[in-house]
Amino acid sequence: MSESAGLGTRLRVIREFYGWSQRELGKRAGVPNSAISVIEQGTVSPSIQSLEKVLKGFPLSLPDFFAIDIQNCHARVAHTDADSATRNHAVHYHPAKEGGGHELYLRTYCRSPADPPLNLLSRGQTLVLLLRGEAMYRSTGSEHHLRAGSSLSLNGIAPFRLEPEQNDTEWVVACLPKVVG
Repeated sequence: MSESAGLGTRLRVIREFYGWSQRELGKRAGVPNSAISVIEQGTVSPSIQSLEKVLKGFPLSLPDFFAIDIQNCHARVAHTDADSATRNHAVHYHPAKEGGGHELYLRTYCRSPADPPLNLLSRGQTLVLLLRGEAMYRSTGSEHHLRAGSSLSLNGIAPFRLEPEQNDTEWVVACLPKVVG
């Protein structure tokens, strides 16, 4: 596979994960959909500036684009009963240096099936804990059914989304970003 064909495959897999047509990505990025088409087909190798412009449609940085493993986005899933969901899960945080260094991000979500998909990007160690309801976890090449009490852990850079299957499905995302350097 040529380098431009590999880049095109990577772009197509990520675009399809978001559920977008070439036209939709082109519109979001401000480029003609024909430009997306020729990149995905591998008939052209875009300049760095052109690729960065296309990636702004996601939005996704150039390093993140190349760091995503489009074939093996594995998630570890654990199921517990809903009552013990908050008792049995913990986020362990050990800063590299004494006195701090890294930030832990926590965010809660409450969504219903009628809400538009929420695409997220794991950029390090990520833990998702489903507090209430049921949802489908989807990523490139991976999907899991989650119920209240389920936890999911990701390590690395990967796009993912949770699609609620019940009204008022609630989850928490904790992320310790990957430190480069």
